[in-house]
Amino acid sequence: AAEQWLRLAAEQQHWFAKHSLGMLLMRRGEISEAEAWLRDAAQQGYAAAQVDLGDHLQDRLPGAAEELYEAAAAQGHRLGQFRLGRVRLMRGDMEGGRRHMSAAAAKGLAVAQLDMAALC
Repeated sequence: AAEQWLRLAAEQQHWFAKHSLGMLLMRRGEISEAEAWLRDAAQQGYAAAQVDLGDHLQDRLPGAAEELYEAAAAQGHRLGQFRLGRVRLMRGDMEGGRRHMSAAAAKGLAVAQLDMAALC
């Protein structure tokens, strides 16, 4: 029943419904359709969708994932900042990685705070 209502709202271009439907479909293993709904929500600028789609694409399309994390981080989304920080650190960009990780830690994200402690 929830899927029916989410689809109706998503088809009316509601960003949160698109994200919610995409995550529901992802959990059910309907990956192709899930990606499409998440991509739509991410393109509308919904930071949570940008992070979730980035997480999904990270292994297959790391460049696309990084762009999505950048978009979320630019909106001040703490998980986007954290993910972008991790990507940058893994690439060897210590300054950029610390900057984004520190921003997420300052917003209270515990895992970012732990990573910052490890970077000291």
